[in-house]
Amino acid sequence: MILANPRSVVLRDGLILLVCALILRAASFGDPNIHLDEAFYLLVGQAMHHGAVPYIDIWDRKPFGLFAIYWAITGISANVVCYQLVATCSAVATALVLGQIARRWVSGWAPLMSGFAYLVQLHPLVGMGGQSPVFYNLLMAGAALLLIGGWTGSDAAAFRWRYFAAMALCGLALTIKQTTLFEGIGFGLAGVWWLHRSGQPRVRTGGDAALAIVIAAVPTLAIASWYAAHGFWPEWWNAMATSNAKREGLGFLTAAHNVYAITRLLLVYIGLVAIGLAAQRHVPAFRAYRGFMVCWLAIAVFGFLSMPNFFAHYALPLLAPMTPIVAIALSRPLLGPALLALSALIAVILGRPFDFAHHRASARGFAEMTAVIDRYRGDRGLVLLSSPILLYPATHSRPLSPLVFPEHLANHLERDVSHLSTRVELQRITDARPAVVLIRAMIEAPQRDDPINPLLRYLHDDCRVVWRGQVYEPRTISFPALIYACR
Repeated sequence: MILANPRSVVLRDGLILLVCALILRAASFGDPNIHLDEAFYLLVGQAMHHGAVPYIDIWDRKPFGLFAIYWAITGISANVVCYQLVATCSAVATALVLGQIARRWVSGWAPLMSGFAYLVQLHPLVGMGGQSPVFYNLLMAGAALLLIGGWTGSDAAAFRWRYFAAMALCGLALTIKQTTLFEGIGFGLAGVWWLHRSGQPRVRTGGDAALAIVIAAVPTLAIASWYAAHGFWPEWWNAMATSNAKREGLGFLTAAHNVYAITRLLLVYIGLVAIGLAAQRHVPAFRAYRGFMVCWLAIAVFGFLSMPNFFAHYALPLLAPMTPIVAIALSRPLLGPALLALSALIAVILGRPFDFAHHRASARGFAEMTAVIDRYRGDRGLVLLSSPILLYPATHSRPLSPLVFPEHLANHLERDVSHLSTRVELQRITDARPAVVLIRAMIEAPQRDDPINPLLRYLHDDCRVVWRGQVYEPRTISFPALIYACR
């Protein structure tokens, strides 16, 4: 039964989506190593409460807004369940907003079904935790809803304020991930086109466009100004811009394979989008929004392809423009529920959200590693060249370098991308003679002129293996790791 009151519909949909999300994520709650990325963000958030400055004390290329989110979360609690619940609420809110966008052209249960499809599809793309798109997809979806809400109207004054609010959300999203710039530009141009079409004077439209740019730029400019005022402009600019240019690519064949693998994970969802576009003639209300939605999707695809390397979670932003179109396919009588069931089944098979054994093993391994490190560390340092990175706070250890993220030390693709020399940092870490080192078992013996060679020689000459086990990552992936204790 469809509720008559729109607010009641929103409340109903929100509660249903929240229950669904909690069920889908129940297995992963409490796992401190859902993914290395979000564990690192949580680590930075905790460190900021102790005075650490991102890019200076802990280096990464993610914008400040993402770390601010985790700073706020860890201000409530550093327990991993806290950030996982906040991420769940963000995913639910995004699904609800995308459903409200879809409600502009379909009615009944289809918007709710599309929101559920979004939640399930997060899992194959490693979005079951707190990856950055789980947060900024909400902002971009909100911006789209603001624009679409006035798209078919004729009141330029009312649309103008929607436009400015949308650009403010785009500006906030830009402080979480740089690639949202493309969608922000697209939304900005869409707003300018609407204002031009409304017939208002060109000078007024130009002024509105300029103001929209300023509104979107203010958050990033404020952050940049703070770093510049404190003498950290080179470090901030390196993290936001030049580090991405210096980062090595995976190579064409590897990148092409990754795109193919991601496409396979999205194949059913892409099929639902294709069905939705093919069936749009049966949904006359969609015609007014078709250009906006297709352009949004195209820009999101461009943003995805703009990255030099491709990993599954890079495709999470594609779900935002896809989901309201998927709602058209799900609105078909009988066919819609069948398509939703098929989509959910495939996503569950690929994403394995109910693999309690995997997440329990991950948490158990984390506890074992914590105990081993506590036994051997003493008052000397700890070095993590592999996940789980939350072993630093769990063992009350202070990282020996601003290059805390393991890939920034051990992955040759990340060599010297920061303002710090990888070779110098690894030598400094080795000279500190850490008491405990966690490393992937697959890291081979020293290679000629490799910056990691001094640390590997240190492990060979002065350390012994005290723990062998598995480190767990999403979708039942695991790899062998070693813990060395050093004299």
